[in-house]
Amino acid sequence: MKQVRAERHKFNVGFKGVSGTTDTSVLDMSYAVDCRNFCFEKGVLTGAIGIDVAKNYDPAGAGEYPATEDDQRIRNVFLYRYRKDGVTDDRLVIHLDNGRLMYTSIGKTDGWHALDPMLLKGELSGVNYNYNGDDMLLLSSGEDGLYAITGDMPLVCSEAPHFTSIAVYNERVYGSINGNFRQVWFSADFNPSNWRVSEDEAGYISFNDECGDVIKVVSFLNFLYIFREFGIFRLTAYGPQSEFMLKKVFVDTGKIVAGSIEVCGDRIIFYAEKGLYSFDGYDITPIAKQLAGVNRTDAMSGAYLDGIYYLACNIHDTGGKNDSVVAVNLPENTISYLCGTDVAQMRTVRASAGADVYCVFRESDRHRMGVMAKSGSIMGGATLKRYVSPYNTLSTPAHKVIRRVNLLTRHPLTLKVKLDGKVYSYKLGGSEKLQSVAVERSGRRVGFELESDSADAYVAPFTVELDFTWG
Repeated sequence: MKQVRAERHKFNVGFKGVSGTTDTSVLDMSYAVDCRNFCFEKGVLTGAIGIDVAKNYDPAGAGEYPATEDDQRIRNVFLYRYRKDGVTDDRLVIHLDNGRLMYTSIGKTDGWHALDPMLLKGELSGVNYNYNGDDMLLLSSGEDGLYAITGDMPLVCSEAPHFTSIAVYNERVYGSINGNFRQVWFSADFNPSNWRVSEDEAGYISFNDECGDVIKVVSFLNFLYIFREFGIFRLTAYGPQSEFMLKKVFVDTGKIVAGSIEVCGDRIIFYAEKGLYSFDGYDITPIAKQLAGVNRTDAMSGAYLDGIYYLACNIHDTGGKNDSVVAVNLPENTISYLCGTDVAQMRTVRASAGADVYCVFRESDRHRMGVMAKSGSIMGGATLKRYVSPYNTLSTPAHKVIRRVNLLTRHPLTLKVKLDGKVYSYKLGGSEKLQSVAVERSGRRVGFELESDSADAYVAPFTVELDFTWG
């Protein structure tokens, strides 16, 4: 007679994040192999990641969008910090597919106004500047040249190069230029319209090394950082040009992606071939090593607010240029994935009336703006949330009999238990009390999934009771 030996065990399926590197055959059940549209928050799963319709710039909550010819797509959004006669009148400026620009005031009920006769066809970079006491928004692209908006009056800076990226540092405007991607130009002191090259006016910096093209200029912590494809340079520029100092910061990250570069408080975060990196102005440190593989980087766009770095990118290769927004919670070192949306551009808008991360879209919702939110929805539609645990032998060849699963979920969801390729599903209602699911199924390989189509979610780590049997 064959002797069977059994041992009773318990283990927790926890929510420490998604593992993008460890072999799933040996991965701890505290980590997921896939998690979409759930958010990791302080050890539990929530629905606190989504994109809401951008109504917050209007206190009436209307969130109206401009009626444009041919229902033009919104390509990008900028903050124009504007103050006149001591009154703050911060504005959102949007760039449309047909090249037109329109604006509306933030924090007051206002319509949309065209910035005629501006028609800018390229991909714009923008920065705020105060010139002779007037607040202006500088906009430029590699196709259009440099424009200055003062109030509702657009002016062209005819002497300026065509900039692909611009920044303000020590009252000069700096930019990477179209036509010579190995140069950075700078304006004269205190004058963004003066680009006459001389020892005491404007000038440029040329690079003739192996670091590739200039892709972005960033003003950060009293320096100007010049990001190139394969390196970062730090410029110290106080006083006359003869005292400018340029220093290379060594980088071994692979090719840097321009759209990912974002100032995040006391550091800059960017994506390169080898993953995400944090840069404090001197040292570069890899972060978020659990980030799943990115399929393409040409349409990346980053933003930052309240300890979270957001990156619109292509994770699941679902056909669009981007299909996900990755949210990296820097204090908690967790990553959450908002999937199912092609966000074309993200922009952090810190206005006097509040701060938000704005999103514009490539196709779906192409005429509207959104803001990153904790709603569990994308533009009003609840996301489908899915959590997938490792599927393995729990590090033992023993046969497993899953007796029950004890789970706390405040909102309805489906629990799936996977055993040797067979899947058993259990629907649970929301409750403040622990729910016990009798499974009584067996197998050698074990895995779990959670699915929810509710906007709200709250799931605590759950306990699995099982028997190991030998013989």
